[in-house]
Amino acid sequence: MKSQHSKKPAKTAAMAHQPSLHQLKQVCPLPVLMEHLGLGRHAKPSSKSPFRADNNASWGIFESDNGWRFKEHGTGESGDEITFLANHLRLDQRESFPVLLGLYQAAAKKMGTQPVNPQPGTPAAELSAEPTVLPDKTGFSPGTDEQHRQLAELRGFSVEAVSWAVERGVVVFGEWHQHQCYGVCDSSGRLFEVRRLDGQNFPAVGELQSRKSHTVKHSQKSWPVGLPEAEQAANLLMVEGLPDFIAAHEVIVASQLEAQWAPVAMLSAGVQISADALPRFTGKQVLICFHNDPEHQGAQAALNWHRQLQAANAAKVSLLDTRKLAGLAEGGIKDLNDYVRLAIAGTYSQLPPVSTILGNF
Repeated sequence: MKSQHSKKPAKTAAMAHQPSLHQLKQVCPLPVLMEHLGLGRHAKPSSKSPFRADNNASWGIFESDNGWRFKEHGTGESGDEITFLANHLRLDQRESFPVLLGLYQAAAKKMGTQPVNPQPGTPAAELSAEPTVLPDKTGFSPGTDEQHRQLAELRGFSVEAVSWAVERGVVVFGEWHQHQCYGVCDSSGRLFEVRRLDGQNFPAVGELQSRKSHTVKHSQKSWPVGLPEAEQAANLLMVEGLPDFIAAHEVIVASQLEAQWAPVAMLSAGVQISADALPRFTGKQVLICFHNDPEHQGAQAALNWHRQLQAANAAKVSLLDTRKLAGLAEGGIKDLNDYVRLAIAGTYSQLPPVSTILGNF
């Protein structure tokens, strides 16, 4: 008898209203996509290749009866927007088509909204300046073994992963407005975000609505938390959000790769990486594991960060969609924490072990 988890889910309303590839090409044709990716200088009939060292103008784009195409005369390769995106992100087009389509949808949605690149008039402090006032972490400490156990039980982590994060100084425990909390930070002191240890939301206070996370005043959301502690690591597992930051510790501990890998997190999908953080990624290999959300905000954020890291001369930047990682189509896994929790609990027999995630990078 087949497991109930093997059933294919019915299409949700959100899925039914996703634009087709043809519609996406109308909204975001190849020249627009290239501009969005910071490669607009190559969006012309004759140009040097954006994908390889090219001494001659052996690459170009053109519009055919079937839409825009690129042609690589040096290799004979040609393709459409999806092929271009696959080459740009160094992904296999056939194997990673759902990931590429999601990223393309996110890019198309971005058109007509806020620009990808900062515009004149953007406050410099939001982009790169180190804050003069840092968030207050008074009363927070490495915590107790019992608090480590509570957090592991709450989020589905192993105690070993929580303990490693505590040892690295990026997870702390304390009281915030009479609530027992855990939080993430790093040695830069530039970002501090807390959540309740009982898993409940913080109550609304004044203009602040009820919320699951509280970013402490003076925090710089564009700062990648954990980056100073990752200085000696050749490889970075980059994630989005506080829970996924600890989940990344779980992945690395389970793989026994603490000497080679380090976790880094952007705590919001709505920000770019701080300009003064980017040089710290130079020469490193980065695997970005992004959220699977109906609005494709996670995919759009990953695409923006990928572009920034490539411009910062990271040695290699790859993307990992949690749906592909999990091998599940029902959408029950939206992020790395979901995957880790379900894999450790043995909820789905088809989930690969946590220790295999980094094996093919």
